Amino acid sequence: MKRYRWALLAGIIVAGAAIALAVLLQARSGGDLAGTGWSLVTLNGQAPIPASGPITLAFEAGGRAGGNSGCNSYGATYVARGGSLKITEMVSTLRACVDPSLNAQEATYLAALAAVAEYEVTGGRLSLRDAGGTIELVFVRA
Repeated sequence: MKRYRWALLAGIIVAGAAIALAVLLQARSGGDLAGTGWSLVTLNGQAPIPASGPITLAFEAGGRAGGNSGCNSYGATYVARGGSLKITEMVSTLRACVDPSLNAQEATYLAALAAVAEYEVTGGRLSLRDAGGTIELVFVRA
């Protein structure tokens, strides 16, 4: 009977460790966002000002993200778990936009990305919300 209890306890520990590892690997790989690419359709409820190309966001496995912010390329790290999303360590090229309104839009876009706390993917759309639950960014699959 004692041997059975130890075997049961060991099985529970191994199963718990396997579940914890699976959760950690899913979080590190970006969950359901990894391997997806998106084009911005609304920024703070408004359509973006057309730039030389679309404003994009791509999520890679391993917690890397990046894209085009209108005039510059950017990169960041991210952690997605469940419906929560944190984008950090953002870097960008430093080319100025010809149009000052594009400079302002780009700054607003990058600030909104840095403030993201939650995400939702429904019907080919990615909605990013801030900590207050306000939808700041909406993308469609690229």
